[in-house]
Parts: sequence; structure tokens; C-alpha cells
Amino acid sequence: MPSARPASEPQLFSEVAGPRDPEFARVLRTADPGPALDGPLTFLPPSAAAPADWLRAWNTWREGTLTAVLAPVLLEVVALAVRGCVREILAADRALDAALAPDDARSRSVAAGRRLLARLAVSRGERSLSRFQQWAAAGEMPAHFPTIYAVQHALFHLPLRLLVPAYAYCEWSSAMAARPTNGGTAPGFAQESDRLCRLAQDLLWSLSPNHAVPTFPAASGDR
Repeated sequence: MPSARPASEPQLFSEVAGPRDPEFARVLRTADPGPALDGPLTFLPPSAAAPADWLRAWNTWREGTLTAVLAPVLLEVVALAVRGCVREILAADRALDAALAPDDARSRSVAAGRRLLARLAVSRGERSLSRFQQWAAAGEMPAHFPTIYAVQHALFHLPLRLLVPAYAYCEWSSAMAARPTNGGTAPGFAQESDRLCRLAQDLLWSLSPNHAVPTFPAASGDR
């Protein structure tokens, strides 16, 4: 069961849910990384940025790092996870490690990913998770947060169309939680969630050979 957020953390679930897509809030609650998400990931705007500067930094990150680097890996890994392709997930994680820059973003992603992997391994008991832990301990697998988050998405059988928006919420909320209390009013996520859902739909459309949202088998096994 997802753990409760600290009382001091910004509460955005009510903004995200809204009448436009109530399933989004359910996905966020189910896939909540809890204490694994202990600080910013790859998106880290200036700590005292005004809302307008925050949004400019976010737009730059969304149009660059998220769209070009993270989203394709998220969608690739969730497809591999439902088919039990653990070695292919290892390869995708290594490729992500090479693509991420700068080094501090890479290290934050790895630290959070390993915390989430440890949490999942305890709660789910999947053989694939044990193998990922062994590879991470041996230095063979970075275990980035986007990789493990996509694996979790597959294990929980969550809607594919909400994977990228839900991951982006992790980036948004973790960066927001790191803002100083005197940093001004933080921008809300409601309008951004709509934009992210459209982005995810466009990515799924472009990645599907038949220009339709791909569906994946529910069962998986180690390979």
C-alpha cells in the first residue's frame, strides 16, 4: 500500500484528479513511490524560482529531457516488463544512464531508483526484482528511477497512457518539495497534467506501427 505523504509536502492530488481524468489520481496513489522519492530527480529548477521561472524551467525540461530521453525509455521498459524481458530492461537502463546528464541528475535518479527497487522487492517478491537488485549490487545495473518506476507500472497493471504523466508528476512533486518555504506560491499541476496526457498520447501514437495505443499482455515471466 502506498505510504502517506508528509504533512508538509504540497498536496496536489486534488488538482491532478479533477473531473477531466479521475483515473489519474488513482494511478498516482497506486504508484506512489513513497519514501523512495526523497528529493528531486532529473528536474531541478532554481530553488527560489518565481512561478513564471519555474514553469519556464519545467517547459524546457519537458520538451527536452522528458520527451527526448525519459519518455521513450519509460514506454520501452514497461513493454519489456510485461513480457519478462529482464536483460533487455538492463540494457535499456544502461542506455538511459549514458543519456542522462549532468552527473548530479544521474546520481539522484539512481539513488531514488534503488530505493524504489528495494521497496518493491520487499512488497512484491518478483524474481525479476531480485535479479535487478543483484545486478545493481554488482554494479552491472544503475537501476534508474524511471526504469524501476516503469517496471512498477507494469507489475501493477496500470494504464499505459498514464505512465508518462504519472512519472512526470514524480518529477514535479519532488522538485516542488525541495522549494524553500519562502519561495513564493508554487504553480499547480492541474493544467500541466492535461498537457502531459496529450504528450503521452502523441508518443504512444508515434511509437505504434498502426498509430493506435499499443496493448500489452498482462502476464509476465522471467527470461
